[in-house]
Amino acid sequence: MDEIRLRMIEEGLRSKKGCKISKSQIEKILQNPFYYGYIKYNDILYKHVHPALISKELYDECQLVRQGKRKSKFKRTAKPFVLKGLLKCQHCGCGYSPELKKEKYVYMRPTKTKGDCSYCYHLSEEKILTQIEDVLKGMKIPDHILVEINTELKKSSAAEHEHQIQESSKLQKQYQTIQTRITRARDLFLDTQISKEEYDEIITGLQALLIPTKFCQKNI
Repeated sequence: MDEIRLRMIEEGLRSKKGCKISKSQIEKILQNPFYYGYIKYNDILYKHVHPALISKELYDECQLVRQGKRKSKFKRTAKPFVLKGLLKCQHCGCGYSPELKKEKYVYMRPTKTKGDCSYCYHLSEEKILTQIEDVLKGMKIPDHILVEINTELKKSSAAEHEHQIQESSKLQKQYQTIQTRITRARDLFLDTQISKEEYDEIITGLQALLIPTKFCQKNI
């Protein structure tokens, strides 16, 4: 769990309040049935209105790893390799793999998958990063491009806001429809037009639809 937390922090992942992700938050995420299409309410699982993000099999596999019953294939290196998978020789096209020397220095080693190439040789990661930094310092985005970027970001934000309004309206209609059906079922039961067993069955089914709808409304 410590390794996962460190990787998430390195990747810049934060909580809603902008804080670093804690181990308890990671535990909750890993155990949340929402990701395979269900929601837990009062210790009962209900099918969610949104499609699953992962399969139930993958979720179960994750629980086995989390409980220590299955070894994780995840392995974190002691030193992050910034340029891993990013470099290729412009002449032969072979890639470069990072290699740690003396537990301190990182060198990019040519894989030679395209055969011998006189232009391929070991490179110091530090020197490469210095060259990249010099190039980036000399770059300047033109003002008219910045204006265009700002305009597109505003459009994207407005579109997202409109989408949230539409989703909220749709969920509100679904919620009202289910509530109306619950009221109708209650009236039928009070008028003795349906039995107690039929009423309980109808209400249980409608509440199973109602809970995910309320959950989604709260999180939009």
